[in-house]
Amino acid sequence: MGLDSEDVLELFQRKFGKYNTLIIKKALTYFEDAEKEPEIELIKKINWEDIKKFFIKEFGKI
Repeated sequence: MGLDSEDVLELFQRKFGKYNTLIIKKALTYFEDAEKEPEIELIKKINWEDIKKFFIKEFGKI
């Protein structure tokens, strides 16, 4: 059972209080700083572009 983006935001707000969802969405789809960092070694190879597309798709719905 996975969580969708609306569930994630609801859980976030339940834990941390009311936040502007636009700010949360922008934070979850901001990649400039991460792209400046060296690539980390993962157990399973994951394409960075696929990760970005996932977050943009999920949080672009909100």
